Amino acid sequence: WRYAYRTWARYQPVDRIKRNRVVIRRICSAHNLIAARKPDDA
Repeated sequence: WRYAYRTWARYQPVDRIKRNRVVIRRICSAHNLIAARKPDDA
């Protein structure tokens, strides 16, 4: 299944990049929230 997903992702790199950007934004926002809650750890 992973191999099939890789081949499918190759034909749609733009869509994958857009999804990755959304995931990165979510991760960054989550880190920002954690840093805001615990400024000492950040």
